[in-house]
Amino acid sequence: MGGTTLSTGSPAVLDVDGKNWFYTEIPLDNLGAVSGDATLTIKGTSVIGTENDATTGHVYGGGEQSAVTKTAGGEKGNTTVKLQEGVTVLGNIYGGGNNGPVNGNSKVEIQDY
Repeated sequence: MGGTTLSTGSPAVLDVDGKNWFYTEIPLDNLGAVSGDATLTIKGTSVIGTENDATTGHVYGGGEQSAVTKTAGGEKGNTTVKLQEGVTVLGNIYGGGNNGPVNGNSKVEIQDY
C-alpha cells in the first residue's frame, strides 16, 4: 500500500502547572480519511479544554474535515469515543467528526465513573 506518511517528528513538550502540552508545526487538519473504524479512548485525570472558554474542550470521534469511510471489505466505518476513570471534558463530546462525515455508526461510552 502506498501513500504519504506524515510524522510529527519530536513535538515540543511544555509542562505548565503539571499539564503537558505538545506542539508540532505539522498541520493536523485535512489529513485524509480513515478507512474502517476509529476508536478514541481518554482516561485517567485528563482535563480537556479551558474553563470559561466555549471554543475549547470538544472531543470528536471522527476527524477534523476528514471522513471515516468504508473498509477495504466494504463494511461501514464506525467511530467510538470512550471516556474512563474520571476524565473531565469542559466542552462537548461528539461521536462523529467535526465537518468530517462518518459512514457508519457513532457511539460515546462513559465508563468507570
